Amino acid sequence: DLSDPDQPEATLRIIYANTVEADVVCEHGSFVRSSDYSDLQQRCYWDYFRIYTPDGVEAISGQAPAVPGEWLLTGEALPGEIRRVGPGPGGTVEFGGLLVLPTASTRSVDVAYHLPPGVLRPTQDGTYTYQLKLFKQPGTHGVPVQITIVPPHGFQMTTDATWKVAEAGSYTWQGRLYVDQDLQVQFRSIDDEEHQ
Repeated sequence: DLSDPDQPEATLRIIYANTVEADVVCEHGSFVRSSDYSDLQQRCYWDYFRIYTPDGVEAISGQAPAVPGEWLLTGEALPGEIRRVGPGPGGTVEFGGLLVLPTASTRSVDVAYHLPPGVLRPTQDGTYTYQLKLFKQPGTHGVPVQITIVPPHGFQMTTDATWKVAEAGSYTWQGRLYVDQDLQVQFRSIDDEEHQ
């Protein structure tokens, strides 16, 4: 949400789906009972997720699914916290947490935060430029991604065919992540557009 260039905000939702149909108990360490890889796949999905945000992010809040104590070796439940880990690669800030996804289920990790004001750069001709870098996770292939951008108030995106106008004046891009991608968009004043 870039509607206020001085206080841009972002919301991230990561959706996880465990397509394994086997009815198994989520049990920490159960994978050591078999060395057969196909057996290892027929279980709950355990993931320590990481989220990398631009440096200067403030007031991050978020929620991940809680993990019951009986699923963990410690026996202590985890409330689904997303914690600041520290500096990440390339000048980013790293947040992370534990996700356990039972078989035949879907869960999401949701995070909202304030972006640093400098992410929306004004140009000399009165437009704004916004750039977003998407990093492909090693070992994945074609992860689906959807991005929705709300432009600065009084501005509209100068789009190419890959961005679609969505509801309430926002713009949406959908794609699959096969390699790292740099997305850069520009916003022009609606008044300027009307006078052309």
